[in-house]
Amino acid sequence: MGRTKTLVEFEHDEGYGGNLLPHINGAILGKDMIALRVVRGRVEPDFDTSQYAHLKAWKASPADFDVHVSRLFVKPADRQGRLNHATLGVTSEAGELATAVKKAWIYGSELDKENVLEEVGDSLFYLTALLHECGSCLQDAIDHNMAKLAKRYPEGFSEAAALARADKADQ
Repeated sequence: MGRTKTLVEFEHDEGYGGNLLPHINGAILGKDMIALRVVRGRVEPDFDTSQYAHLKAWKASPADFDVHVSRLFVKPADRQGRLNHATLGVTSEAGELATAVKKAWIYGSELDKENVLEEVGDSLFYLTALLHECGSCLQDAIDHNMAKLAKRYPEGFSEAAALARADKADQ
C-alpha cells in the first residue's frame, strides 16, 4: 500500500524569492507532503499541479474544490465576462437539475440520483467560480451561511423563527 500524501496550501510570500516549495511558514516539507502555491486564495495559474494527479482518491475538502475550480474555470478577460460566465453556468446547471426532478415528478419515474449528483456538482463548480470572482471562496460561503442560519434558527427550524428572521434584526 502506498503512503498517503498530505496536501499543504500556503500563501505566496515574496520573501522566499520564488523558491517556495521547500518552506511553509518556515517549516521544511517532509517527503510525505506536497504543496500548492496559493495567492489571495487562488492557486497560481502557472503552478503545475499535474504531478499530483495520483491524489484523486482523496476526499476533497472545500479548499480542494476551490483549487479544482481555479484550475478549470475558463475565464473571459474582463471581470463582467467572468461574472456572467459563472452566473449563467449556475442558472444553466440549475435548469438541468430542475429538469431531472421534474421528470421524476411528472412521469412518476425513479429520481436519477446519479444525474442529480452530477448537476449539483456542476452547479457547485460555477457557484465556486462566482465566489472566486467576488474575492471569496467556498469555505467562506459555508461559514457565512452556517452563522446566519444559527442566528436565525437557534433552536432549530420553526415557522415563527423563519418569519422573525433574527439574523436581519441587526441590519
